[in-house]
Amino acid sequence: MPKLFKKDKKTKKRKFHQSNIDENLIEKRKNEIIGILIIAFAALSAISIFTNTAGFIGRKMAEIYFFLIGYGSYVIPLILLVWGITLIRLKGLRINSRVIGFMFFYISTITLMHTYQYFKFPLESALIGQGGGIVAGSLSWVCTKLFGYIGSYIVLAAVILIGLLLWFDVFLISLIQYLKTSMKSIGKWFSSLLLKMKRKKHIDNIKKETELNHSLIEDDNNLFDIPEKENDNREIVEIDSFDNSLSKMDLDNNNYKKKNEKKK
Repeated sequence: MPKLFKKDKKTKKRKFHQSNIDENLIEKRKNEIIGILIIAFAALSAISIFTNTAGFIGRKMAEIYFFLIGYGSYVIPLILLVWGITLIRLKGLRINSRVIGFMFFYISTITLMHTYQYFKFPLESALIGQGGGIVAGSLSWVCTKLFGYIGSYIVLAAVILIGLLLWFDVFLISLIQYLKTSMKSIGKWFSSLLLKMKRKKHIDNIKKETELNHSLIEDDNNLFDIPEKENDNREIVEIDSFDNSLSKMDLDNNNYKKKNEKKK
């Protein structure tokens, strides 16, 4: 009896393990199929939004997108593409704080843009297909009625910041420290760039000065060379004239001697 009881336990464990494996495989296959369909839907949405060449269904999809979220529709194909790839790679997509943070950031951003453009009539402009659609128009109308124009900016900016912190899973203090370090590194890089530019400019000025000095020295040498050449030419002329005068004197002496000899 104990042996039979042990065998039953082992068989139950194997069946349970096998059923878990089968369920995991079924879940993976289901996520892959859903991911592929979402990626295809993202491509169809992109064609509908950007080109309007996806037929009747594509036109209706674009109309629904623009009516709901207006110019936020241009991001929808990218969101769907990331969602489909996540389903295929990670075998599932859970609604966590990062997804919620992205939704806060996305909706608050288009609402802020809609409030900036159509702050006088946010809901009316959304109903006729302008701005951020009916979602952003309704939120903008509520914010302006409750908090006013400037208060709406403050509230929406706060929600955008919260969405960013949740989306990237960071704390505000660590974000501020990161911004400080990044600003310091940018400042160091900029200062080093300025130093390099100053050094290069200084070296260029030194090169120009040396070239100018060389050119001035060459000009001075040329000025000094010309009188020397003229002096040399004068000396040669004077020597030639002196030689000519000597030769004349010799001729005159010879002629005088010949005359004296004839007289004798």
